[in-house]
Amino acid sequence: MLWNYFLVAIIPNIICVRAEETSCPPDAEWFNCVECDSYCASLNLICTEGCRGGCKCKEDGYVLYEGVCIPANKCPEEGILCPPDAKWKDCVECESDCSTLNQACSDKCRGGCKCEEEGYVLHKRVCIPANKCPTQALSCPPRQMQSTCNGCWSFCPILLQKCKPVCEKACACEQKGYVLHENDCIPLHECPIIPKKGFPCPHDTEWRNCSDCSAFCPTLGRECDNICRKGCVCKKRDYVLHEMKCIKRKECPVMNVYVDFCPMHTEWKISTKNNDYCFPKHDCNKKYCSGGCVCKDKALVYYKGKCIHRRDCPKLSNQG
Repeated sequence: MLWNYFLVAIIPNIICVRAEETSCPPDAEWFNCVECDSYCASLNLICTEGCRGGCKCKEDGYVLYEGVCIPANKCPEEGILCPPDAKWKDCVECESDCSTLNQACSDKCRGGCKCEEEGYVLHKRVCIPANKCPTQALSCPPRQMQSTCNGCWSFCPILLQKCKPVCEKACACEQKGYVLHENDCIPLHECPIIPKKGFPCPHDTEWRNCSDCSAFCPTLGRECDNICRKGCVCKKRDYVLHEMKCIKRKECPVMNVYVDFCPMHTEWKISTKNNDYCFPKHDCNKKYCSGGCVCKDKALVYYKGKCIHRRDCPKLSNQG
């Protein structure tokens, strides 16, 4: 009977085949009339062609994509199929597209198209080598700015590791003396001091849940606050951490990085004096103290990253 046949358009010819001969995936079956929303490619389209035959997924909420039934919410966005040299992945990294290539990846997984060839990323739905991505301006959060050479000294997590002079475009804190930590700008001396992920504390050091900033070379010479910081510290007295090694306090190198990280209106001095600060420092001999940031205006004193008048210094708790 003619009802057992249907027309299949093969441009430019039209042929007749038996419905029983049409092969559908195991989790789909043939229907003489299927809707547009049975396929990822036409999921969000309005049907205008009327009724037509085709395969349809047996389970509700599932649609066909590349011959496989998948949940409708797993379809590529807007029902657009991936380019020929890319495939849909339920979880893609932010390095899969030129527009997000140099951005920090979030922990949230998202679906999308990804180029099949290693080292290639998508740009305007075409796979190109990652190093051919067009240069574009970064969108930095408040209190941050675009930096063309953003070394490891701009971030908290690797302050105690040896800084490699590798330049890359990224966001950095606008204010000197501040570094990025969890996408926010905080003073350098407030960074949590931690070893590289996966490694224990180095030899001759131990982990402490509360240590002050004088335990490390990068913060040596800064006025310490009462905030506890977790980190590895040297077991021996008068030894401090420098590049994950214990050295004598007096052997801490004077690095140019201090000059760059002193806050506004201050400057780095190799030797400081007690009267440069609100309160006497503990690492001083009779006349001089260790290096640190001091106020350019000699009428002011340095206190917690700011220059203030001595009369504005807070009173010590043991003073009457």
